[in-house]
Amino acid sequence: MKSAITEALFSRFGIFYAIINTDLQIIYIEDSLCRFLGIEWDGARQDVFDVLPEMVGIEEDIRNVVGGRRSEYSLLGINRTPHEEIFFNIYVINSPGNAGEALVVIRDVTKESLYRQSIQQSRNEIELLQRQLMQKNLDLDKTNRDLLKSRDEQQVLNRVLEEKVHERTRQLEQSTELAMRLFHQTVNSLMFALEQRDSYTVGHQRRVSQLACAIA
Repeated sequence: MKSAITEALFSRFGIFYAIINTDLQIIYIEDSLCRFLGIEWDGARQDVFDVLPEMVGIEEDIRNVVGGRRSEYSLLGINRTPHEEIFFNIYVINSPGNAGEALVVIRDVTKESLYRQSIQQSRNEIELLQRQLMQKNLDLDKTNRDLLKSRDEQQVLNRVLEEKVHERTRQLEQSTELAMRLFHQTVNSLMFALEQRDSYTVGHQRRVSQLACAIA
């Protein structure tokens, strides 16, 4: 039913067809369409829904096309796996020259659909990588903020420690100075007590201390 040129064009662009009547029965179907769908057809009339169950539910729309009340009806992006995954569109087109008949055109869009799927998957992977990168950047920023906070806290602790060290040093110096004063006072008290016991040695300890200081 097709010329050589039409057959070449149909094959090149993945187009197949069948013919249905007003009873929604297939009265002709291409062998290439049978192979594409992975079905067998013995030439007998067959309910279109047995071959294309995806059309169940749109019977009234199909009858409108067959009866000429509507020019065409389409179902897009159908997915099947007869022998391998395929994608196709269905177009039911009124046939003005043949009353009570309509063309059911199947267009193979497997390559296009798989390509779009591949592109979408690549986009999804890129978006996922972008989100992961953004999260890593956020984590890095948080780590940097934590490090800066720790540095500031360490600086505060160092200042507090230095202040405590200075304060402790000052207290030790004061304690040492007080101990030396007490020591000198104690020694002077002992000297005075000894001198009071013996008037002959009055001033002796003081003179010895002065001489020792002068020699030093």
